Amino acid sequence: MKRWGVGPKLEKDCVNPKGFILRGYQTGNVLSEVNLIPDGVTKYGYPYWHAHRADFHKAMLERAIELGVQVHINSQVTDVDFNFPPKVTVAGGKVYTADLVIGCDGLRSICREALVGHADPPHETGDIAYRILVPAEDMKRHEELHEFVESPAINFWMGPDGHAVCYLLKGGNLYNIVLLCLPLESSG
Repeated sequence: MKRWGVGPKLEKDCVNPKGFILRGYQTGNVLSEVNLIPDGVTKYGYPYWHAHRADFHKAMLERAIELGVQVHINSQVTDVDFNFPPKVTVAGGKVYTADLVIGCDGLRSICREALVGHADPPHETGDIAYRILVPAEDMKRHEELHEFVESPAINFWMGPDGHAVCYLLKGGNLYNIVLLCLPLESSG
């Protein structure tokens, strides 16, 4: 992001976690820890950042516009031709030719299917994810939660049928909680 000139736009909204912390689900005790500060910078040359998806998109869009990229909204992709030069057809039949096509068109991706050469519909994994954003300010009122706000880290609580992944976003103002679990068996 820094090399592309996106870093300065994104950094103010990011959180630089100190590391990955793996915790037991019953007591929360630390089972394992991987340091990111300073080890991440030493190893990779850049810090590990957590950014909210909306902040990331905004920073990328701002930088692209600065570089002269033309952005077309409400342009549903209906076909992609990866031969040189690549072409993208949108609903209504308009064709765009580009130097580069980045296929990030989601779960029912036309770009992915064009690239792999066959239908590639989404499939059920059986996993369920629940996402919660909690204002960090609310967490500060509870002494037992101070650690999670004052010492940013990526915390994993591992359990037998699921796990939780939690970390700060929005410059430390929001705590993101993602609960991943297998669905309970229906009682037929």
